Amino acid sequence: MENMSAEVAMMFIRNCSNPDLSSVFKCTPISKWWTIRTPAIRSVLMQYESVLMALEEMASCSSPETSAKAKGLHGTLLKGNTRLGLVVET
Repeated sequence: MENMSAEVAMMFIRNCSNPDLSSVFKCTPISKWWTIRTPAIRSVLMQYESVLMALEEMASCSSPETSAKAKGLHGTLLKGNTRLGLVVET
C-alpha cells in the first residue's frame, strides 16, 4: 500500500499545475504531508478534471501494473462520494 501511495503522490507532483505546491510536495517527506493536506486537497479539487484525464491517459499508455492502478483510481474518483469527501475534508 505504501508503494501505491508514493506512486500516486509522484503522479500528483508530476501533473500539478501549481509549481509552488509541487515544490512543497517534492521537498516534504510523505510522512509529513498531513501538514499540507488542505492545500493539496483544494488543488486536487480545482484540477479534478485534469486529474481524471491524466489517469485515463496513464490507464491506456502505461505498464500493466500502473495501468491497473490508474484504472482503479480513476473509477474511485468518478464516484460522487469521493469528490464530496474531498470537499468535506477542506
